[in-house]
Amino acid sequence: MVWKSIVALFIAVLGAVASYAETPDTSYHRPVAVETLSYVDVHYYHRGSPIYVKLTRPWEGLGCYLFNGQILQGRVELATPRGKGQKVSQLAISFPNAPCVKNKSTINLVMGAVEWDTGVTSAPHAQYPVVNYGMSQTGSVKTIQGSFNMSGILLMALSQRAKNQIPLKPGDVLGIDGVTLAIGKGPERSSVLKSTTRDVHLEKESLLLLVPESVAFPKGQEPEEAGLLERPSIADSAEPGSPAYLDIPLKSPNLPPPVEFQPCEPPACAVDLPSGEGATQGAPSRSIGIRELGYAPRPQQQLEDLNDEVALAWLGSKQLLVAFNPHALIERDRQPSTGAAVRRIHAVLLDPETSKVLSSADWFLPDAGEFMWQLSGGRALVHVANELRVYSEGMQIERQIPLDGPLEFVRLSPNGELIAIAILRETHSPEQHANLRESLGLEPPENVEIRVLDKDFKTVAQATTSSKLMPPALLNEGQVQLLAKPNKQYRLTLAQSTGDTTTIARFPSACIPEVSSFAPDLLLVGTCEISSGVHEYRVLRADGKIVLRGRTDPQTMSQSAQGNGKYFAVKTLHSTQVMVHGSVFHGSDLDYEEVRVFQSGDGRRLMSVRLQAPPTSHGAYALSPDGTQLAVIAEAKVNLFAVPVR
Repeated sequence: MVWKSIVALFIAVLGAVASYAETPDTSYHRPVAVETLSYVDVHYYHRGSPIYVKLTRPWEGLGCYLFNGQILQGRVELATPRGKGQKVSQLAISFPNAPCVKNKSTINLVMGAVEWDTGVTSAPHAQYPVVNYGMSQTGSVKTIQGSFNMSGILLMALSQRAKNQIPLKPGDVLGIDGVTLAIGKGPERSSVLKSTTRDVHLEKESLLLLVPESVAFPKGQEPEEAGLLERPSIADSAEPGSPAYLDIPLKSPNLPPPVEFQPCEPPACAVDLPSGEGATQGAPSRSIGIRELGYAPRPQQQLEDLNDEVALAWLGSKQLLVAFNPHALIERDRQPSTGAAVRRIHAVLLDPETSKVLSSADWFLPDAGEFMWQLSGGRALVHVANELRVYSEGMQIERQIPLDGPLEFVRLSPNGELIAIAILRETHSPEQHANLRESLGLEPPENVEIRVLDKDFKTVAQATTSSKLMPPALLNEGQVQLLAKPNKQYRLTLAQSTGDTTTIARFPSACIPEVSSFAPDLLLVGTCEISSGVHEYRVLRADGKIVLRGRTDPQTMSQSAQGNGKYFAVKTLHSTQVMVHGSVFHGSDLDYEEVRVFQSGDGRRLMSVRLQAPPTSHGAYALSPDGTQLAVIAEAKVNLFAVPVR
């Protein structure tokens, strides 16, 4: 059985999992590794200003336990910019009263070293490099503190540091030119960053090493910097020249020179040329109006991004499940018992051949996120209230999966063998959450509990990590990671179920690449040409070979893909004008949507359809399980097209 062989992947994972139930270790082993959550400088911060940092791994020592992802609050004790009569810029920061988990004690910490981005990092807003911690087992479920590797899925705690790197030394300030660090020399035993050439600042996600005050100032003495970052239990016996603390990475070995994607070589690959007006298919074989079912498009609504208000899925090969937000008021007496609903989704099951309504339902959702996913076998996974439901033909509920918290994301492998479900866990008090949100200007990171289900919806693995972890891109062989290097170079890697990691592609991009997976086992990779900034896209296999490549025009606003066993569809949304990413727009700014269907084997285009007045949603299109029909929502209709299958 495949799962038995996969369990062996855990054997190499080192370290013990810290348990809340156990008494924390009273000795000192290593400093606390944290990263800053926002930009900090001497112009906008002043004495008394709070700053927030987040642990990048669990920490235990001196009778205190701090969990991975825990938010700590520091305080600015001194902030001095350079200017007339002031030749030295200074930024002093203290970390008093860090709350220990479980025993309600606190610990004072002192900043001992600083580092900013000197190694290989993950791309911003992408999956993060692996950081392995310990493992425990409860019954048949493996629990990993910080990360796990199950069938190639590497769900990692937040860390942008590559492995096998040299350690920081006390007082080091790496990656920030012209800045020095005086440990514990500032007010309230704060550590002081100084510069005579620039105004001191810390970038967001700078790595800080914090040392317990009792270690930095033994019995009230001044800090002995030589031993601050050592493990006292092994420092005396360590070999000359060997670092006593090896867990904080900085620099990684140089990677091979970056190379472009593999060439697109016919007949295994096709170039997706612009279709033009004449190359698109004409009228649909059937259109089913849904305005009379309650569908109410809002073209004048102001948006900052595409939403998830409309979804479409096939139940079997002869039934279409259409779901949308009717934008009607939610009556109080119809609120679910699980709590207040943010929106109501009206679901309608249609017979495409007769246009008849076979069934309908109202779903109440506590969030505004994605709520429906196509499953293999002509089924759909739907988020309703506090559970996930599996619907089959006839809108029959095949299975219900309870959720004990807010749903963060759902991701599926293309073959449906694995489903990753993430639940948000609030780690702050309401007051601290509000303070963090005000200080950071966005929602603060929280803990996320991730469960991995097999095709029978049994939990096979679970882990806790950070909400800053972006949803993983899964292939049937494992998880894809996007890693960034300097000079806009990127690398796609695949962590396989065998435990091996292979490189899919190395490439440059002027923008942050976008990566998603879809059936049968393909990746859609969007990049930007370095010289011109033109958006390019490629469909890759797990071995890096290209199935399809093409370019989009400047008015392309969004691109997505989905597929089945033999075919896949790519949807592109076009706006009436060039849109700046992140800018506000209206539904009326969308000009048309184009959906193209291709053969998975060689990327050959089978058809292309172009429709006006598309919805402002990510999905709203679906290929039938046998690939013979394409359904697309536009102009307040479900439009059906026959796919010329070869």
